[in-house]
Amino acid sequence: MPPWILGVMAFSIWGVLPLYWKALSAYPAELVLSYRVFFSLITTALLFVLLRRKSHLGPKPFRALLFMALQGCTIGVNWWIYIWGVQNGRVLESSFGYYLSPIASVFLGAWILHESLNRFAKLSIALALTGILVKASELERFPWVGLSLCISFAFYALLRRLSKQNPLDSLLWETIFMQPVAFFFFFKDGFGIPVDANMTHASIFSFWIQSIPNVSQFAMISLSGIITLVPLWCFAKAAQGMTMGSLGFVQYLSPTLQFMLGFWVFKESTHPRMWVAFGFTWLAVILFMVSRFKNEAPKVILPAPK
Repeated sequence: MPPWILGVMAFSIWGVLPLYWKALSAYPAELVLSYRVFFSLITTALLFVLLRRKSHLGPKPFRALLFMALQGCTIGVNWWIYIWGVQNGRVLESSFGYYLSPIASVFLGAWILHESLNRFAKLSIALALTGILVKASELERFPWVGLSLCISFAFYALLRRLSKQNPLDSLLWETIFMQPVAFFFFFKDGFGIPVDANMTHASIFSFWIQSIPNVSQFAMISLSGIITLVPLWCFAKAAQGMTMGSLGFVQYLSPTLQFMLGFWVFKESTHPRMWVAFGFTWLAVILFMVSRFKNEAPKVILPAPK
């Protein structure tokens, strides 16, 4: 399959994921996150067995483990905020954050890795900051969801670049490091099952094994591992055969689809300043793409989002 088709598939799946997370609104965001982490680990481990990559599970250098633990923390925060944002009517704001994330990655690359920026990249960062200030000036609420998604994913991209691990290996270890948090929320929320207040954790677990009260909901949430892994695999394959400029262009399909869902499907409320903020953001994206197609454009590794 041509790499550009795989790239479109990856970012299209990530773009329509709000439909999936919205369908799971019966569960609190932290519980959805926990199931996603748990089933992502199971799915990735099974894939390791099928691909006969068990040797990759051997001892890792401390530096690699440290980076993957930090990656697990940052992507876990990103996933939780994104799921919470979708469930609480913040899809437009989430798309705002993901539009800005690649530009934030370039800024971090220049600040921390001392990468050079051309004039288009510098102007795109300035326009993005203007859009953030306009968005932050809305009287209704501060855009903490969008900014948190932008910052957490930009730092995740930076950590992924520094660690230089294979995407599948990285996902496996990231989800391993996130398991304690997942099981904390499992026991805190009783696995999402309505039970008697006097039941112990052991009896809750037994009840969970014996009888799932909402089979369709549980069947949907059990697919979260596959939904996480499939676009990641498509992205990894696309990245091997596409230029960074082309891949960077395709990646904006994801927040664009999110924006369309938030505006036309979920009919989220808008504000005049929001449109101004998005206007600055879209201008920043255009200039950013111009910078990416220039020879002197900074190279940015684009890890899998959401």
